[in-house]
Amino acid sequence: MNVLTYLDSLDSDVRKKIIKWASRVPANRLSHCRQIRLNSGQTLVHMLDRVDNVYILCRGTVRTTSHNSAGSTYVIDEYHAPVAFGEMEVISESSFYLGSLTATSGCEFISVPREDYLQWIRSDPEALLARSRWIIKNLTRQSGYERSLLTWSGTKRLMYMLSELTRDQIHRGVVEWPFTVRLTRQELADKIGTSTKTVARGIDELKARGMVSVQHGKIVITERQFQRLDDAMKHEGETHILD
Repeated sequence: MNVLTYLDSLDSDVRKKIIKWASRVPANRLSHCRQIRLNSGQTLVHMLDRVDNVYILCRGTVRTTSHNSAGSTYVIDEYHAPVAFGEMEVISESSFYLGSLTATSGCEFISVPREDYLQWIRSDPEALLARSRWIIKNLTRQSGYERSLLTWSGTKRLMYMLSELTRDQIHRGVVEWPFTVRLTRQELADKIGTSTKTVARGIDELKARGMVSVQHGKIVITERQFQRLDDAMKHEGETHILD
């Protein structure tokens, strides 16, 4: 594929962020890249698959998941384009992907062969430093969230997730009030590492506190309810709202 021609077709913000790095890669290595398309629900890589490529998300949204020692699947994070996957494994010389990567919408990726990525990053110290910093920041954020989940109640985890889902829509400029959460009870349970029964109890508690409503089986959040959720998460330590 002609990577630079493809990048010209992307949204301007995404294009600017990707081309910043693509323009530094030698043309002979760019020529080895290929385009991959996924439909929502399709998985690109599974945890413990052999690391053969770095994948750059150019369009769409994805979810990364992992498995705990009990065999349960939990969501590590969700991402919007542009973002790269597999860099940590390649730079750390890991042979296997540390998580699974699944599309949550129609997605397009640029696939970069492992060896081409390694040869480029080794020859470009500035790029190596910048990408390593991004990996460390991302890991720090994820580990902080995971440590918090270990001590939070199921209801507080649900509050956090609903607040973050709503805030994400606000930041992207696509929120419509009241905001309807499209995730199923099972999907919410997977995200916060609890059971569907715990999610159901949490929803009932948040309804009683005036933080969410339920319409036609879906969680609905008004602007005022979001403010209550957000304030509760910011000041939970002082107000003991979940005690």
